Amino acid sequence: MTIVKPPEWETQEDAAVQCGVGKGNVWIPYSRGEELLQMMQILMESPPSHRPECRLIYGDSNVGKTSIAIEFAIRMNGAPPNPNGGVNAPVLCVEAPANASLNQFISLLLRPFKMPKVVRTLDDKLLMAYDRLPALGVKMIVVDEIHNVLSGKHDKRKEFLAGLKTLTNELRIPMVLIGTDPARVAIQVDPQLGNRFVPVHLAGWRVNKEYGRFIKMVFEYWGLDAKELIRTKSGLSTVFYHTSGLTGEAVSLARALARVIERERGIVLTREKEQIKETPANDLASISVRDFQNLVAAIRWSRPEERRMG
Repeated sequence: MTIVKPPEWETQEDAAVQCGVGKGNVWIPYSRGEELLQMMQILMESPPSHRPECRLIYGDSNVGKTSIAIEFAIRMNGAPPNPNGGVNAPVLCVEAPANASLNQFISLLLRPFKMPKVVRTLDDKLLMAYDRLPALGVKMIVVDEIHNVLSGKHDKRKEFLAGLKTLTNELRIPMVLIGTDPARVAIQVDPQLGNRFVPVHLAGWRVNKEYGRFIKMVFEYWGLDAKELIRTKSGLSTVFYHTSGLTGEAVSLARALARVIERERGIVLTREKEQIKETPANDLASISVRDFQNLVAAIRWSRPEERRMG
């Protein structure tokens, strides 16, 4: 885990920003995110059970669901998810296959452990998963983008979702699914799945003090001083409007604004260490409401709703 701090943060204990190496995950502590991380840790630390508790974390696209999964893996494993090789226990993170193939999903579970490729049938792969994953110390499986399976045929979706329940029973460990609202609807249709994967909603932000604190820290991560921008509710509401109150949108917008300022002012702002080619500026670049509006116009930023409309 890489800790990235602008100089001004050295005396601010709550302003640590954790960057997941590899996927570029930016984690800035906020109450709802920390609640979900604690919930996942409690689940993982529960005693093994033939009917383990499981959760479905759902919410809008770019609301911060995947960042929570990556941050949890970083905290529990000491490193972000690495699907390309290397033991990643105790938290094993995988992405749901788009075709709802249970066979492909089990292959994804086994891939980080470099299991023999001669195993070809689904039954063989399942037996290997039941045997090897507990032996390797896996205590929780996190399945991201679970809504992907909705693009598969009905019988494939049914087999896949039933396979998830069987997998948790056999391994006796909890599973956390992460996806958008359509996935919640699909899982709730089956009473057994609905009872097993308890839905937990991750909502977007509201314009309040915590949101202001969060935006301040996001902008500071990218080397921007947003105190003047968010000093008034109208200024904070402007940021909210352009990001639709979504965590990932705020991070993306702050990054885009920082890069424009770098080009215009010929400076280097603080970003992920692997991206910094020169010594970053010691001072944060101040940004006012007018600066913000001009920069948003300059980069032709579009709100998430506008992008979905095409």
